[in-house]
Amino acid sequence: MPTYPERYKNGEYEQVWAELVALGGQVRHEPLYSDALAVAHETMRRAKYNVEILYGRLKSHDYKCAFPEQAFTPPEPDIAAQIEKFEELAGLLPLSVRVWYEVVGAINFMGVHPKLASYDKYQPYYGSDPLVVDPLNDEAFLQYKDWKENCEANKLEVTGPFIFAMAPDYYHKEAASGGAPYGINLPNVAIDATFEDEWHNTTFVNYLRINFRWGGFPGFERGNYRPDELQFLTEGLLPL
Repeated sequence: MPTYPERYKNGEYEQVWAELVALGGQVRHEPLYSDALAVAHETMRRAKYNVEILYGRLKSHDYKCAFPEQAFTPPEPDIAAQIEKFEELAGLLPLSVRVWYEVVGAINFMGVHPKLASYDKYQPYYGSDPLVVDPLNDEAFLQYKDWKENCEANKLEVTGPFIFAMAPDYYHKEAASGGAPYGINLPNVAIDATFEDEWHNTTFVNYLRINFRWGGFPGFERGNYRPDELQFLTEGLLPL
């Protein structure tokens, strides 16, 4: 009988993830753990390929990233130690998120382009919701510190869930006031987690799938306007 990684590589992308998600915390125990980790690594290898392709294509189309130094930042050499330190404080990351940070890093496609996005309050609002996954860095630790101090100040149990914010909402992505950031509840022992407050009400991995189907701008799914650039951006991207 084929293993989960074999099935995934043979094209059962969504089926394999759905089955592993349904297993919940069982994926943290062998023999499932090795399979789940292998599937997560293969998925994020494909995600990294897509991110690199999209980043290059956007630059070639004169897309101006709002924060160029954050547009695509590969993992730091000590990312494994940083993840371990963060998990000691906030609890386990779902395997999908942990491996994202190990393999891909961080991405921030907020920016300005006449047809795709406008991080400028004086320009038309696109609502294109550019792909963003914030880094696991000092800001992540500060998030947890602030949450813990707030719990203690209000005499609440510091046991979670702690919402780890990983991306601004679609309004903030265009320099406007908005709602809560997209994030995940921690601790999480499963292979994947719901991406809280993201408007698709879906998991982190499926959030990535949706982004790649829309060239990194899934907000265009909600309207009638679909810029021609989307065909160029999505051509040849790998399914997750």
